[in-house]
Amino acid sequence: MLKNGRARIEFLEHFKLALSKEAPIVAIVTPTSRCQMYVKEKTHSYIIVESFDGCSGSFDFLIMGVRKDYENYKPIRLKKNQ
Repeated sequence: MLKNGRARIEFLEHFKLALSKEAPIVAIVTPTSRCQMYVKEKTHSYIIVESFDGCSGSFDFLIMGVRKDYENYKPIRLKKNQ
């Protein structure tokens, strides 16, 4: 929840331990109230969400990253003509 237009979300310790520091993270924020917001800052330990007008509101969020030691993982892909 935004308080005075700002929220800091710390990642859980087990998530930080599994997260690769070499690959970028993706942070998605979806407002669940009438408040326009955005991800102002993202690190491998936390994100900061702010509103455009200082409103207080609720939101859902999703953080995605690459698992440590899987930075160069190449998935097996089927050929189209099989």
